[in-house]
Amino acid sequence: MFKRISFVLTILTILLLGSSFSFASEKKEEIDTQIIMVLVNHLAFLDYPLYVNTVGFHTLEQSAAKGAMNINSAGSKTDSNAYLTISVSTRALSSKDIGDSFLGIEYVDEVRKVRAKDLYRQQTGRIVNDQTILFLSIQSLLQEENQKFPFVYGVLGDSLKQAGLQARVYGNQDIDIPKRYAPLLIMDKNGQSFGDVGKHTIVFDPARPYGVKTNYEYLYQRFLQDRNAGISLIVFDLGDLYRLDQFKKQMSIDQYQTVRRMIIQEQGKFIERLKNELNDNQQLLVFAPMVSDQAIEDRQLLAPIWWYNPKAAGNFLTSNTTKRIGIVSNVDIAPTILSLLGVDHLPSEMIGQSMELISSDRLLLNDLNQLFITYRQRPTVLYTFIFWQIILLILSMAVWFIKWKKGYRFMRIGLIGMLYLPLLLLVTSPFYKIQPWLYILLLFIISLLLGLVTRYKESISIFVVIGFLTWLGITLDLSMGAYFMKRSYLGYDPIIGARYYGIGNEYMGVYIGATLLFTSSIIHKKRNRWTLGVTALIYSVISYFLLAPTLGTNAGGAISALVATTFTFLQMLHVSFRKKGIWIFLALMVLGFSALICSNLAIGSDEQSHIGRALQLLTQGDFSSIYSIIARKLAMNWKLIQVSSWSKVMVTSLVVIGILFMKPRGAIKTFFEQSPYLFYGFYGIVVGAFIALLVNDSGIVAASTMIIFVASPMLYLALEEK
Repeated sequence: MFKRISFVLTILTILLLGSSFSFASEKKEEIDTQIIMVLVNHLAFLDYPLYVNTVGFHTLEQSAAKGAMNINSAGSKTDSNAYLTISVSTRALSSKDIGDSFLGIEYVDEVRKVRAKDLYRQQTGRIVNDQTILFLSIQSLLQEENQKFPFVYGVLGDSLKQAGLQARVYGNQDIDIPKRYAPLLIMDKNGQSFGDVGKHTIVFDPARPYGVKTNYEYLYQRFLQDRNAGISLIVFDLGDLYRLDQFKKQMSIDQYQTVRRMIIQEQGKFIERLKNELNDNQQLLVFAPMVSDQAIEDRQLLAPIWWYNPKAAGNFLTSNTTKRIGIVSNVDIAPTILSLLGVDHLPSEMIGQSMELISSDRLLLNDLNQLFITYRQRPTVLYTFIFWQIILLILSMAVWFIKWKKGYRFMRIGLIGMLYLPLLLLVTSPFYKIQPWLYILLLFIISLLLGLVTRYKESISIFVVIGFLTWLGITLDLSMGAYFMKRSYLGYDPIIGARYYGIGNEYMGVYIGATLLFTSSIIHKKRNRWTLGVTALIYSVISYFLLAPTLGTNAGGAISALVATTFTFLQMLHVSFRKKGIWIFLALMVLGFSALICSNLAIGSDEQSHIGRALQLLTQGDFSSIYSIIARKLAMNWKLIQVSSWSKVMVTSLVVIGILFMKPRGAIKTFFEQSPYLFYGFYGIVVGAFIALLVNDSGIVAASTMIIFVASPMLYLALEEK
């Protein structure tokens, strides 16, 4: 009997051991890639002198791909918005601080002895265990409507769960109240995640802000435990720099700097320990979700990021969101995680793209220096530029209205100089190190000198020269990857993050306006088959450059150009906009829009622009996402119309044009009879500005820079001495 029992026990033991080995083997096969994410919140490029030679960070600088990350959200620069945006991979906004994640066993009300799991059950009716991390604001936030930028809570966590992948989060940023933002990254739609954000992740230290600091040894032990436990994503939230910034106002400057240096050294040592334990299947992603308070004050609003990937070569990060070497966006983090872990189809709610490694010999700090300087000085330069346009238009209008003949010459010089300014802002963009007041002064002097030199030419010839040079400059720049436009004050930058490549709405308006001005002037001077053919070719070029995924990538600009140029060209051909003319116009629009759609859908999804991705959503029948995009763009446009200084340029230009048409009677009619083809160009610009206003999320900007190529030339013609 005893032998039989022994035999049975032996067999059971073998079977159990065999099944456990089999299970372990299956787990290992399932986890082909493991991502270790370290969040060094409130680290900034201002800290570069502190971390560049620090253990851990120095290793990342030498052996990892590095970059600068856009930290924009749908709201202000807060930690809540930053973490939420990363987790949902779209611009997100929280109506309150959302650091209230707790372990189920933790008390959320010490006085009433209410545990997080009990409160969560009261909110949702769900029963959870003691170690589940619960985001207690999830239910109240789900009740909120009219999100400026709609998003889905827990989209990353749910995607991981649906793929059968596990994630863990460790660490907190507690001060005198709980601050646990990291669970937002991996929680599911119910606000649940796993790991530890409680008291074990910090240790008492009376010398540190709020008397605590990160328990690095505990976090390291959890890493060792989870690395072979079938966990695909391990997130470590290092909160000491956040605590330091919250406590900063109570510290001396020297003490603040001393503690900051100590914290960065500790974080570096922790990163080094993790790096030394990595195998070929593990990857390390280190970044700051939000920069320091000092960096925000200094307007250095890009965060450092490193990606150590032993299987890939490259020293810089990039993505199809930015298409710029060394620049990525916070919305790229979640898609990168899913891509690395083998999740083939990204949720349609995510707008980011997976990051990639790329090799380059450029110096990141030099690029960042240019970006930070341009970003800081842009408001001064642009507000002065806008103010100058408005004042010059009003003064010129007043001089013409009161018929002060002596002032005509000066106003004409100014008006011509004003048309040169967009081109000057483009070609002088490398001189960003010049103080803004000196740059503005030199810009205006050069523009006025150009106005003085060219005023002696016949007016139509002046329009040809200015329009052609501007068209040529923008076309060549787009052909070379928009090198000057990316650095121009009238261009765009990755800190704002509205656009990273192609042509922005400012220069899109200039491009269309200048093109129509010089082509209509050419047709005025000599209309024949050759000039009409060249004009048609030029119109095709700007439409192609605006819509091409590798060039302008501006859908609104392409639509505006197609409508404006087609409208203008048909008038040049004397096609009447009656029944036949309207059908011809519509047929050409269909051809143009078909080219737009085909050019964007013809390329792979990984290389598609934001236009292509939107069109793909449309072809897939994802109308809710399309609706969200349209709603977001309309909301942005309406906001800009209300608050943007560009709307003042638009209004001033329209008032000037309106007055010129009304008083004195017959003046504009005479101009039109003398220069009909020029006015066809003016009409086309007005139509293009109206379309740009309708189809762009910042259409008021494009419309304003476009309409100036009507207001200024018309005033110039009105001020011609007879």
